[in-house]
Amino acid sequence: MRSHDLNKAAILILLAHLTIVAIPAPAADPSNPSTPPAPTFTAPPPTFNPTRALWSTTVKSNCQKAENTLDILLPVKFDADKLHRVLYILPVEAGPPKRWGDGLMEVKRRDLHNTHNLICVTMTFDTIPWYMEHATDPAIRQETYLRLVVEWVERTYKTPAAPDGRLLLGFSKSGWGAVSMLLRHPDFYGAAAAWDAPLMLRNEDWRSFEIPKACGTQERFAEYRLVDQVAKMPAEFKNQKRLVILGEKGFGTNPDKKYAPAGHTQDFHELLIRNAIPHEYRDDLKVDHHWETGWVKPAVDLLVALPGKDQRKD
Repeated sequence: MRSHDLNKAAILILLAHLTIVAIPAPAADPSNPSTPPAPTFTAPPPTFNPTRALWSTTVKSNCQKAENTLDILLPVKFDADKLHRVLYILPVEAGPPKRWGDGLMEVKRRDLHNTHNLICVTMTFDTIPWYMEHATDPAIRQETYLRLVVEWVERTYKTPAAPDGRLLLGFSKSGWGAVSMLLRHPDFYGAAAAWDAPLMLRNEDWRSFEIPKACGTQERFAEYRLVDQVAKMPAEFKNQKRLVILGEKGFGTNPDKKYAPAGHTQDFHELLIRNAIPHEYRDDLKVDHHWETGWVKPAVDLLVALPGKDQRKD
């Protein structure tokens, strides 16, 4: 029997016990019209996609403007009764992957789901993803949407359901997002890896790279600026390595000054040192700004090897 057939058999057993789960949505607080409605999220059990040789489902959430897709790649030795850590591959563009390559397919090509026995998940966004909550549009709540994805995955598969089982991977915009989500929610996410990301954006850069579509206002962007988040990290975040910072290309050590007055990768590395935040750092991955140019494997290898309690059970 082929490996994907084994995966299908295991999942069919699992799906027999699953139902669609919806997070209820009470009405918005009438005393505060700016309060967004409670988040909702529904997704049927995933079905096997033979074209991509993985599992897919369609997501409906009031944190997004339209339906989106959730793709799940299972290891060949997937066992529904055993715990698996989950790698969340954060997209860098709205809609299905196009211009910048396909992060989940790159993980599959490099066999990283099998090498590290990971469930690997990616999702689409209908607005350019910067992993922020829009200041005025409750249908663009990307930070909340990502967390709802994680919660759905943990209802659907057996995972540690704890920070050590939630790993984030991204580059460029989604590298920013991976680092931002970890810094903002260190009690929820376990570790993050970013390659060639604009980690040192200044407040005056907020109109770059379609950022206003995701956040709405400069004030909202300032709430997410990574430089400020680093300075606020609690002492317990400094007890172990939870970040992998890699470069370089557009935002690496020596960019062409188009994006910032100094290199994002090296400057962020030095900022972390000044704030006593341990991390892995490499600036030698000088490949094209794309998912499929060879940086994903070393990034994932470093990410899964970070110190921390491994809660998987055999």
